[in-house]
Amino acid sequence: MRANILLIGGSESAQESILEILQQQKYTVVTASNGADGLDYMAQHHCDLILLEHSLPDTDGLSLLQKIVRNHTDVPVIMMTDNGSEGLAVGALKNGASDYLTKSDDFVSKLSYSISDNLEKFEMKRRNWELENQLRSSYKRQKELNRQLEEKVQQRTEELERAYQLSNELMAKAVDSNMQLAELYTEVDEARRRLDAKIRELSLLNDIGKTITMIPDRDELLQLTLSSVYGELGIEHCAILLIDEDTQRLQIGVSYGRPDDLLLAAKPLAGDRILWDTIKKDVPLLIQDVEFDEQLNVLAVEYPGLECLMLVPMRIDSCEIGIFTVYGFEHNATFTQDDLNFIVSLAGQVSISLSNIRFTSQRVFNEQMKELGQLAEFFHDQLKPSLQRIRGVAEELDGQHAEDSVLPSQALSGSVTRIEEIFDGFRRLSQNEKSILAKQRVPVTEFLEEMFAEFDTMLEERQIHVHRHWAYNGNFFIDREKMAHVFRHLTDYACHIMPNGGNWTVSSRGDKDALSLEFTDDGDGMPSETLAHFFNPFIGHESQYDCRLSMSLARKILEEHHAQIDIRNAPEKGTTIRIVFPLF
Repeated sequence: MRANILLIGGSESAQESILEILQQQKYTVVTASNGADGLDYMAQHHCDLILLEHSLPDTDGLSLLQKIVRNHTDVPVIMMTDNGSEGLAVGALKNGASDYLTKSDDFVSKLSYSISDNLEKFEMKRRNWELENQLRSSYKRQKELNRQLEEKVQQRTEELERAYQLSNELMAKAVDSNMQLAELYTEVDEARRRLDAKIRELSLLNDIGKTITMIPDRDELLQLTLSSVYGELGIEHCAILLIDEDTQRLQIGVSYGRPDDLLLAAKPLAGDRILWDTIKKDVPLLIQDVEFDEQLNVLAVEYPGLECLMLVPMRIDSCEIGIFTVYGFEHNATFTQDDLNFIVSLAGQVSISLSNIRFTSQRVFNEQMKELGQLAEFFHDQLKPSLQRIRGVAEELDGQHAEDSVLPSQALSGSVTRIEEIFDGFRRLSQNEKSILAKQRVPVTEFLEEMFAEFDTMLEERQIHVHRHWAYNGNFFIDREKMAHVFRHLTDYACHIMPNGGNWTVSSRGDKDALSLEFTDDGDGMPSETLAHFFNPFIGHESQYDCRLSMSLARKILEEHHAQIDIRNAPEKGTTIRIVFPLF
């Protein structure tokens, strides 16, 4: 398209000369003899460029220039004069002229070049303005789409919450029979699949997050999550630390690299405290240069080459689950805010999945315990007449063995009572029923010696050597009969964990606030996955650890005494059971 040029001012002969020149160059030229005519034309027609004479019959060129520039910012104006001066040139350019030309000998060539150059420049400006307008329009559309997406996310989230509530209500009804329980779990699994499908549809996470929500096994979930982080960020050290519900300590859920976690292993630092502080604050932490961090710079010395780290708390609402730790070295790319956002989003997905797995496992455990209690009650009712008959027969035999130091009824009574106590313990454990405790103040050492006197023969037969270390000679407040059950269960555990004999070290120590009893064996220890579910008798089938139900009964009695039980494991070196009683 030919450019439309408006020529304002100048003599008739000058205009004709310029007109002839520009028409030869294929421009469309319109002339105006004065400023008023020029403004009228511009008000009604589009101009691509204006040639303005400085000297005009009705006004001066600079005044007209200001009006044109003010009203037509997208049109270049070239001012021309017969006799130029530096001041005039500066004034013209300062007031918005695109160029300033003096009618000298090379005026024609300069004019052609200036027109071509300014048309090209202003065409580029117009394109830029158009692009900017397009960008603004796109931004507005994008903003509206984001708003609509947020509304959809809110709507779908409410649907998910309703679906999740429905699944809970369905699970609460699964109490009648194994068939009903199986059908209910099928429905729950289907609800979870629908829930996962909606989460995947609405989630802004990548394929990693989508896969995580489908994994029902905790260990597999953690392993896949860490593999995803390893593959995404290309790092050698990362871990997921989980909070143990019983001990409220951080434990390695899964890790890449050695040691398992750099903060926990760093001796000069209270790494455990730093991790807990981050969990409590619930604020993700990104350190891009560990060496210059006031609190964590020791890590750069402890682990040469360590450059950056990320700590991301894991929680659902107010429930703390654990923490994500990721470490980067100098040969890795420095972690960015985008990397942190990725880990935060992934941690959120993992937290939801872990919570679902934990919830489902607890429901299964409760149902299994209820069925166990029903079985225990059934067998107890079936055996009760037989046990009473055994007692009766034993009492009848007492008359025939009156001269014996131990009467038959005495010999059998303890065994019958033990059977009844086990059945009763199963029933109370399955129904979460609290015992009525007959507490009394008992000397600790006296009680321990009394217990081992009862079990010495059995331990000797199993070739288990007991080593006693009594460092506390005070009293503790217990139900003596109930606590005797606990020590029977502990002895059963020692026999199971050391089937071929071994050493069992029992020690006591305490202060004014607490009594600590430790039972350490030199057996083979146990796998970490077994230790994680030690008090759940329904997970795992290792015959070596088939005393879990017995230990569950022991833990219930200890909890009723407000005591804490903690099990620590050293693979191939044995286990230590630590029981802490409050003394205040």
